[in-house]
Amino acid sequence: MELLEKVLKKRSEADRKKDAKKKAKWSKTAAGKKSALKSKKRADKVRKGSVRVDKERSKSAKKTAKLYNGYSFKEFNEEKMTKIRGKLGKHLQDKGRKSRKDSLTPSVGVAKSASGYEIYHKQFSGAMQHAYKMAKKLYGITVDPNEIDSKVASGPRKPSAGKTNTYRLEGDKGAVQIQVYNMDNKKYELNMYASG
Repeated sequence: MELLEKVLKKRSEADRKKDAKKKAKWSKTAAGKKSALKSKKRADKVRKGSVRVDKERSKSAKKTAKLYNGYSFKEFNEEKMTKIRGKLGKHLQDKGRKSRKDSLTPSVGVAKSASGYEIYHKQFSGAMQHAYKMAKKLYGITVDPNEIDSKVASGPRKPSAGKTNTYRLEGDKGAVQIQVYNMDNKKYELNMYASG
């Protein structure tokens, strides 16, 4: 709870007034005017519908801002502190649960190969982990951890944009051929098959 108290101390009423003055002063500079113009253009695009806004993220940001900015440190008593701690804890818990769920889903799209493995992944490591898992599930091949260490972990680094890494990994019941293509540094394409 030290973190919460630090956050609330940082955002005391005096600090908020000081920040508001600083922001008003900054808005008169060239950078401030440019930023205001950029914000206005973006707001127009959002209003017209040419830019989509992630409403869940916006709600989360508003909720966090309300928790941090809505109180001055002087008006706290122990009862209010307990209530805020509970609200903030629940909010951060929900936020953490959502991000954990996102990190556990390795795929970017829902594209699957004919044999059933997911083709597109957010991370190179996620694609490789999925390949090991699917090699076991689809072909019954358990990839030897020593092969992973020597050929993947100690081998070439992850592919740069537009490049492909190819691995032939030996397992208990044969070998599996894995190719990972870096599409645009945001998406990795997995291709794999069993080889005798």
